[in-house]
Amino acid sequence: MGERKVLNKYIPADFDPSLVPKHKNTAAGRKAAAKADAGKVTVRMMIPFSMQCENCGTFMYRGKKFNSLKEDVQGSKGKYLGIQRFRFYIKCTVCSRPITFLTDPEHNDYEMESGASRNYEIWQDRNKTEEAEKEGKEEEEEMDAMKALENRVEESRREVEEQDRLEEIKALNSRHVRLEDVATTKAKDEEREEAEIEKEVQSVVFGKRDVILKRLDDDEDDGDFDSYRKGQDVIPPPEAAVKETGGIKGVVIKKKKKKRKVEVGGE
Repeated sequence: MGERKVLNKYIPADFDPSLVPKHKNTAAGRKAAAKADAGKVTVRMMIPFSMQCENCGTFMYRGKKFNSLKEDVQGSKGKYLGIQRFRFYIKCTVCSRPITFLTDPEHNDYEMESGASRNYEIWQDRNKTEEAEKEGKEEEEEMDAMKALENRVEESRREVEEQDRLEEIKALNSRHVRLEDVATTKAKDEEREEAEIEKEVQSVVFGKRDVILKRLDDDEDDGDFDSYRKGQDVIPPPEAAVKETGGIKGVVIKKKKKKRKVEVGGE
C-alpha cells in the first residue's frame, strides 16, 4: 500500500514546469493564477504579535493561525542591507477587514502597517531603551577618546569581578561535592562494619541440650521404666512407695465408730 502522507516526491531530471497546466478553466484555478501573477503566495502562519482591529475592536492574540497572502515589499522599503522584506495580508475574524504587517529585519521583529494596532508590549520599550543607551554610548566614545578609555577600564574591572564571583561559586560547588563524597564513604564504612558484625554473630554456634522424649505404650507396665530409659534412675511405682514408707504421710485416716444396739423390753 502506498504512503498515506507523502513527504518526499520524485522529480525527474527532464521535468519542465512550463508544461504543467495552470488549471485556469476553474474559478479556483483562475484565482490562484491571478495571485501568482501578482506575486502573492498563500501561506499558513500564526500572527507574531497581539493586535486589535481598528474597525470593530476585536482582539487577536499572538499565535492565532491564519491563511495569509505573502508578497515582496517593493520600493525603497523593500530591502534592508540586502535582506528582502515581506508583506502579509490577513482578515479580521469578525468584520473581515484586511490587515497588513511587514517583516522588520533591522530589529528582528515585525512592523504593523494597516488595518489594526499593535498591543502594548513591555519588552519592546525595554529593548528600545537598551538600544538607545548603546547607541548613545558608542557616539560618546567616538567623540571623546578619554571617555572611551574610561569605559574600557570599567568593562575590564567588571569582567574581573565577574570572574572572581565565578571562581567563588566553583569553589563552593567543589566543597559541597567533597562533603557529599565524605558522607557517602562514611555511610558505606558503617554498612560494611554492620555486615561484618552480623556475620560474626551468625557464625557463633550455641550449645543446645538434647532433650529425649519417648512415648510410653499403654500396654506396658507403669513401673517398668528400664526398657525405655536406660541409664536413668528408676521411679518406683506408687504401691512400692507406700510399702517402703509404711503409709502415705500427711493423710489422717479416721476409724468408723460402731453403733450400739439398745433393746427396749418390757418388765
